[in-house]
Amino acid sequence: MQYGSQARRSDIDGLRAVAVIAVLAFHLDANWLPGGYLGVDVFFTISGFLIVSIILRDLDNGSFSFGQFYERRIRRLLPPLLPVVAFCLVATWFLFLVPEYTDFAKSALAMTAQASNIYFLFTSGYFDNSESVKPLLHTWSLAIEEQFYLATPLVLYLTRNYRSRQEALILGILFVSLTLYAFQTINPASNLDVVFYSTLTRAWQLSAGAVIALVARRRPDLQMPAAARAIALAGLIHIVIVGHPAGRTLLDPRYLATLYSFILVFPPRLKNDFATKVLGASPFQFFGSISYGLYLWHWPLIVFSSIIFASNKMLVPPVVIAASIILATLSLRWLERPVLTMQLVHTRKGIVGLWLGAVGTITAVCLTIVLGNGLPGRLPPQVALAEKGITDTNPAWDRCFRPARWEQANIERINADDPCYLGKPDGKPVFVLVGDSHANALMPLFDQLAKEYGVTGVAALYSGCPPLLGVDHPFEVGRSCYEFNESVLRFVQRHNIQDIFMVAFWNHYLRAHVWDGPRTPVPTPPLMGHGQIPPRTSDEVDTLFRAALTATVERYSGRKLVVLGQTPPHAVSVPHEMVQSAILRRLPSILSISSDLAAKRLEPSRSIFAEFEARSKIRFIDPLPYLCATGNCAFEIDGKPLYYDDHHPSTVGAMNLRPIVEPAFREIVLGANGG
Repeated sequence: MQYGSQARRSDIDGLRAVAVIAVLAFHLDANWLPGGYLGVDVFFTISGFLIVSIILRDLDNGSFSFGQFYERRIRRLLPPLLPVVAFCLVATWFLFLVPEYTDFAKSALAMTAQASNIYFLFTSGYFDNSESVKPLLHTWSLAIEEQFYLATPLVLYLTRNYRSRQEALILGILFVSLTLYAFQTINPASNLDVVFYSTLTRAWQLSAGAVIALVARRRPDLQMPAAARAIALAGLIHIVIVGHPAGRTLLDPRYLATLYSFILVFPPRLKNDFATKVLGASPFQFFGSISYGLYLWHWPLIVFSSIIFASNKMLVPPVVIAASIILATLSLRWLERPVLTMQLVHTRKGIVGLWLGAVGTITAVCLTIVLGNGLPGRLPPQVALAEKGITDTNPAWDRCFRPARWEQANIERINADDPCYLGKPDGKPVFVLVGDSHANALMPLFDQLAKEYGVTGVAALYSGCPPLLGVDHPFEVGRSCYEFNESVLRFVQRHNIQDIFMVAFWNHYLRAHVWDGPRTPVPTPPLMGHGQIPPRTSDEVDTLFRAALTATVERYSGRKLVVLGQTPPHAVSVPHEMVQSAILRRLPSILSISSDLAAKRLEPSRSIFAEFEARSKIRFIDPLPYLCATGNCAFEIDGKPLYYDDHHPSTVGAMNLRPIVEPAFREIVLGANGG
């Protein structure tokens, strides 16, 4: 938004519309607009231009004041945000479980401190709550803009008498940030979460907009040709529609999105060129005018609608779209415009008081939630058992795997002959439990069996890695599946261990998360040959998996390999759905999986393992017939979830598999003890 004597540009409002529609569509279903996430990059460029234009104008005419600048920012950003936060506080009270409610309160505290991006950076990870229970996740981009608003006025004010220094500083920030972003995106050792959430790696997009303002001040005669703007608009729409996954490549689409935005935001040569006509059309103007409210409302509505309509996901898009447009329109009419034009809250003291009161209230409420450990008393008593399922995970986790970078630490412990032991602590290990986070989930069962039979075992675990030799994970930073599996084999050989239990999220490595649930599939399954490029088709993945399993069987030659198949995955978190169904007084029908549907979800891993078992290469324990014996697959026992999320067995779920695991375990124990 432009202020004072500067004319409002309809093409920028239209560009806002393109950005917010892209983000909304992408968040509802990534397949609708695969490049929709680039809308945030467009917003960054627009914000950089508008804010620096305002500051430069006021500095040049001698009217700039920090008080006035921040009053404008508060008037623009705060009023529409408050109803969203209030709505989230009420909805999470009824719909969120204890740990999620606590996490939400922490995210709200981070939002009030303008540090949402930092909070979500440090709370993202393999075992953390998914984005589906983070209603304020989208405020990470607002935090980056707010941090920009804090630093930029001071930088420009201190250099107000030295235009060349102002320009050099902004260009320097752009260059350093862009270089850092480029390095981080292609460096395999970098953390892509940092690239996504960090202000340091996003500042170049805001600075690109700032450069436009600087050029417009120095050379107002420089204007963008109509042809360039038309090409940029077509290019932006194309990459939003076609999409390209951001990742470790110099062809990262954010470069193009920012370039196209730069061209479109740059002052046009013709005031009514093709791009302006398109972006100035009534629908674009409408969505541009409500873009801020639409962005604020859409994500919480997606989160809560996905919970309420868990059994009928087709209702989520129309409900979210309609509610977002209505609420954003009401916000514009009754909050944004009246407060911005001082029809409401007439004085600076009033708006500052509103800001301080809002921050104080949110802080007090959220601290109460955090210090009250999520206020468990607010939930109906019948949900207690189901809720415990969320934290019903491997109790030996702290003992074995708590340190940071625990996977690498586990490799080091295995290499040093100091692994995590199961069962009898001081005996010679007679078996190894090897696998990923699913093996970790089943560790309590193997530990209990080992104790009862008086034997010692070893848990060799590495999340996100199948226990197959010769493979690696193509997407995870710093993950060395190859090194881990080689270390386990050497340990087995050194200690002459004859019996190996292999447990993993098998179908994940063959088909990623491609099933009938609401997940967005990754481009390819997380499996590749060591030192090779990832496979591109399902046939290539199957061939690689068979080759890796064959190599594993051959290199473990003479030893017994027992493969425990994957438990049927669900489309949603089992304990969450059980609790939310109880709260909303509905049946958790989405958790009712037929044996036929489970078999479909577990292909092709079951076929491959059955094929290898038929050739006497492995022993295959298939959980599906046991769990789905009645025709529908069990997801709870006496109100206790068999999973702690959508696919990891809980401790109850692990112990429930005892009848199919113990026979094989008994044979191993009897053989190890000489019969």
